[in-house]
Amino acid sequence: MLFDDVRHQLDFLSEGNREQATLALTQAFELAQAALPEHLAVAPGTLNAVGRDLIYALLRHTHWHSVPLFRDIMVDHVASGYQVPRAAATSLIDALFAASPTVDDGTDKANRADGASHVVATNEEFIRYVCVASATATSEAILVRELGLGLNLLGRIKHAVSQLVQIAPDEGAPAVARFLPEIDAQVAEALCELARELRTLPWALQIHFLRFHLIGIGEPWRDVLKERGARWLFDLLLAIGARETMSVRQVAAKLARLVPEPCLSGGEALALALLENLHAYDLVFRTGDGNRREPAQARWALLPLAQELTAEAYARSRAHARSLARKAQEGTSYNWSEIATLSPYYQAAVIRALPDDDVQHLGDFILRLRPLAALGLRAALLRLIEADLIGVARGAAEELLTAEPSPWVRQAACQALVGLSETLQVGQTLSEVARSDASSAVRAEALRASLRVTLRGPAITRGATASG
Repeated sequence: MLFDDVRHQLDFLSEGNREQATLALTQAFELAQAALPEHLAVAPGTLNAVGRDLIYALLRHTHWHSVPLFRDIMVDHVASGYQVPRAAATSLIDALFAASPTVDDGTDKANRADGASHVVATNEEFIRYVCVASATATSEAILVRELGLGLNLLGRIKHAVSQLVQIAPDEGAPAVARFLPEIDAQVAEALCELARELRTLPWALQIHFLRFHLIGIGEPWRDVLKERGARWLFDLLLAIGARETMSVRQVAAKLARLVPEPCLSGGEALALALLENLHAYDLVFRTGDGNRREPAQARWALLPLAQELTAEAYARSRAHARSLARKAQEGTSYNWSEIATLSPYYQAAVIRALPDDDVQHLGDFILRLRPLAALGLRAALLRLIEADLIGVARGAAEELLTAEPSPWVRQAACQALVGLSETLQVGQTLSEVARSDASSAVRAEALRASLRVTLRGPAITRGATASG
């Protein structure tokens, strides 16, 4: 396992509300390890890694403890990933599950115990959860790190889902059936259902992700999510992102239109309570605008997770399409500077959604627009590569690396070039920047980008996705 993965797990396990649970589970694991028969003995080094993996997975997925498939997957992960005898893996995991009811991970355990959560803990929902996480993860390494369920299962699901999300919205079910025989029946059923939803709503995966992310939320939102799903909440977050910020009064008015039920007629007080709940789930934050002494007068904006979830919908929104159409009718070119005002995830999504006729202008746009974030810059370079404008992308990248006066922009250029330097043939330029740039931060970022060329393997070619 890479050092970053181990550090991520240890950071997660050492957070304040998990320290006692981690200690209790570690003790239970050590007792189970000592009780293993001699013929099932496992090397201590292997057991240390196994124990960390299992405890991380248990604390990460407390909602799914009662799901039979969750336990089976953990046994398979230990047996196949670490070559531990299946009997020993089963014994160790049984011991951890026996100790896990005392775990306090900060979620509403009553919701899980009485089945009142808006997400029912079943095999079907668990598989849907893993499929959605697989489809929305930016890389397999991040997916394994976040879920902690093992590369074998996640790799297979990630491959299947990658085929799913590439299906055009107007394609029918036969296109889905081509890859389903390769995976288990339960996964196949979940993927078919997701495919049907994607044909009618391109961001259905993001809405499902939001639904799973809010497991443990309290009343009245739990019941609303159970009855109506998470589409209304996704639309609310999208509205905040489109405006950049919204006041509590604006949120209350939007909420009343999205969810007109009498139970949510609390006006601004209820809207503020929702925003505070969403803040606890890392979706929104209170900005410095407005009266700090009066919470109801404050303005709220999206945190990066919510920006990432709503970016595609924002880029393809009717308002954005109308803006482009209006400029076309007036005979004016696209106002590229507008993109500079967007968040990094929105920048990248808008660039990916640009009409083909506008892609040829991306080279000049990259050089003129100084506030372009690394995510937006990477999306622009990939868009040029996909359009066979590699020379334009190479020229823009080299100029940013060598002639750009701002170290922040040079650093963003290095970050954007991870995995692209071989395709754009700028590896030598990156190496030179790593040796001689005046900024130590830029030198460090260029060195990381150069090293990752080797670590990532083959260069990205035409047709690669922007998520890379």
